[in-house]
Amino acid sequence: AGWDHEVRFDAGLERAHVRLCFRRFLPKRLVLGHDDAHGALDLAPVAGSASLRRLQDGKSYVPVGLKPGGCLAWSVDLNVLVRAGAWRKPASRVGRDLVFAPGALLLRPALWSARMDVTLRFALPDGFRAAVPWPALREPGRYRLDAYALRLEGTSAVGRFAVEPLGVAGGTLDVAVLDAPHRATPAGIRTWLGKAAEAVVQMNGSFPVKRALVLVHPVPARHPPVIFGMAMRGGGAHVRLLLSSAAEDAELVGEWVGVHELTHLGMPWNYNTDAWFQEGFATYYQEILRGRAGLLSEQQVWQNLHDGFGRGRRSGGERTLSAESRAMHEHHTYHRVYWAGAATALMLDVELRRRFP
Repeated sequence: AGWDHEVRFDAGLERAHVRLCFRRFLPKRLVLGHDDAHGALDLAPVAGSASLRRLQDGKSYVPVGLKPGGCLAWSVDLNVLVRAGAWRKPASRVGRDLVFAPGALLLRPALWSARMDVTLRFALPDGFRAAVPWPALREPGRYRLDAYALRLEGTSAVGRFAVEPLGVAGGTLDVAVLDAPHRATPAGIRTWLGKAAEAVVQMNGSFPVKRALVLVHPVPARHPPVIFGMAMRGGGAHVRLLLSSAAEDAELVGEWVGVHELTHLGMPWNYNTDAWFQEGFATYYQEILRGRAGLLSEQQVWQNLHDGFGRGRRSGGERTLSAESRAMHEHHTYHRVYWAGAATALMLDVELRRRFP
């Protein structure tokens, strides 16, 4: 039992047409994976498909007239999707490319068993490629989605970019550079990401996942060389890195954001209530692993940790670290959460070495 999605994009990436067909399974209710995306959905009836009705809660949909083996269809106005939301936007344009949260396009059954067989196929205009974190099936353009593909945060892209594999010990990075001006060369970007991945390999002797998607998104900025990054797990390991348009190749090797985000892929997933653990340990290891890889001197590692602990002490109030983690985005106490977590990681590291010399 399961279902199959098909998503067709027009050549201007203005609209996506979605078809959802069920096998031996009839859902009672469907939901969308992004709260800011409902306004972009067009539920006008499509010939040969059952219809959809939006419930009064504004976040749920019920199929009308759906029979076993039947299909549902709707379209998504991608321009509306791009304008929606503020933080964690459901979609954005990068030159001629489109970056989007898959959950903003795809309705899914409210109840989704891990035993369900779920696939998605992209139908793209000539010359377009898709960059997705999901395992590919034999049919070109078709992928398998696990039970978390639309539940956890995720990002995909379609456009005219190339997806280039970059081998690392025990794994592969699928690298896509999005369509925006930048000074860094393709060779420089590969060297940067390769060195970051090599640093992370030192944690366990091999890269923490067999395959990971890396979206490099150039943005207009001068400093630092990498502005921001996000590691995500929705449907598979993937990372989005915001590259400064002004960054030169020499500035990229050894910067901390790439190492930090790739380190996340080797850690168990948890939610914001435990951000001090997830972000703190990644912050600690971004320094330690760069030192072990020779990207920083021993003096630089200790100086970075010392300076970071100082920033953490100056951020936040009297709340516990757990409480700060839960309200991190509301209170903007990122330095306290990240660096107090890193201090905890350092104390644990020292204690383990003391007990097991």
